[in-house]
Amino acid sequence: MNAYAFAPRRIASLLCALLMGANLFAEEDVVWYDAKGIPWQYTMYWEEGSVMLTRTPLSRALRGAVEVPDVIDGYTLRRIGTTTFGACSGITSITIPASVTIMDYYPFAGSSVEKVVFLSDEISANSYLFAQCPELRQIVFPKRIRTLGAATFWDCRSLKVCLLPNETDGVRFYQMFDGCLSLEYVRLPPALSEAWDRSTFEDCDNLRQVVFTGAAPQGASVNLIPNNARITYPKAEAAVWGEIVPESRRGTFTELIDGAGVAVSSRMIGPRAMEVSFEVTSDMPEVTVRAIALKDGVKSFANVIPIRSLSAGTLGAVPANTPLRFVWNIAKDWRADLENATPLILVQEESLLPIDEVTLPGEGDLPPFTVNRVPLHETQVFDALLWCYAEGDPRLTVTQGVASVDGTPVAEGETVTDLPKALEFLCDRMGYRAMTPAEAEHWRRVTRVSYDSYGLENLQVRKQEGE
Repeated sequence: MNAYAFAPRRIASLLCALLMGANLFAEEDVVWYDAKGIPWQYTMYWEEGSVMLTRTPLSRALRGAVEVPDVIDGYTLRRIGTTTFGACSGITSITIPASVTIMDYYPFAGSSVEKVVFLSDEISANSYLFAQCPELRQIVFPKRIRTLGAATFWDCRSLKVCLLPNETDGVRFYQMFDGCLSLEYVRLPPALSEAWDRSTFEDCDNLRQVVFTGAAPQGASVNLIPNNARITYPKAEAAVWGEIVPESRRGTFTELIDGAGVAVSSRMIGPRAMEVSFEVTSDMPEVTVRAIALKDGVKSFANVIPIRSLSAGTLGAVPANTPLRFVWNIAKDWRADLENATPLILVQEESLLPIDEVTLPGEGDLPPFTVNRVPLHETQVFDALLWCYAEGDPRLTVTQGVASVDGTPVAEGETVTDLPKALEFLCDRMGYRAMTPAEAEHWRRVTRVSYDSYGLENLQVRKQEGE
């Protein structure tokens, strides 16, 4: 755990402990009992005729599924105060009424809540909204979130999926998902302006996919997303590195799945041919397309089948934003029954791997050099290897689920097993080489940027003429 992430963690834990044992209620707080005998403590809010809910003195009386009333003692409830439901160990779910539009700090801290439902159209939430809710698994957000403070999901160890509303305006990413040990899938809203740091996804070791519904935050580095997570965008062109975009599942789909900028449908024509229709969404007039098939729809070298024999249509350079089709002559490429195979359309717009170049000045005997400063994720390398196989690169062979470069195994099944060798092969194709130790030291000194989590060996230097 890094040092700057540890201090707020200690302070928050101390705050929760104090709240459980100290009387922090203001003198103007009033306790009102509803028809079920549940005590609701409130204070008058600035908006006339409305109140703010504060910490319930008999919070242990709250059990099971709790529905917060929208009217308390004749007043409209507008705001949930700090630690209102803190340390409520008997709650399984909480429904926040439509009248509530503001959530203060730590409203559920340390509680046993598993599900939270917001009935309002919009809310503004301060930091630590769901912090330290170890059982939280499901959140039904309002249509719009005006603000979302730091450490919103900090230490939500059971949360697996987080789908933030598209209409989420201001987001603070500091410690946003820190400690979400079970988190697998995150969908981020389009309006993202604030960058994140290493605390944003700290300890998210099970994260599989981060979906941007718009551009990445200005100044943010997607390199701080854990290595094992796939990063996807709403359109192929959003990944300026030329992201390899998988297609949707077999059949006709209007929704685009898994980073899609590709809509795909397929049907069998007789027993040994398949017609594949697709369209690539892109701002570029032309893209390069390849195709493979996957037995049982699983993206793995154990299941991959090359699509090279076409009796109609074409692959390669094709126009974007145009309905296209090809007919695959299965009999020429494969002998087994492919009734359960899924066609996979791979799209490359500009480059095989992410490219973001910067040129550093020379120093002493070291001449100037141009580096691709994007550290690469294993998933990007895996997809690039799939592309090379679909393209028919003679250096890449696949035998019994093992992909080899010049006879050296680099991937097996769904895993890259020799990342340095795979990178060397892919970068050589693109005209890059590995960074030397002297260049790496120069990079660190000049840029003051550390890539220790990914290794400077993952940064590539553009080859000069004659290299």
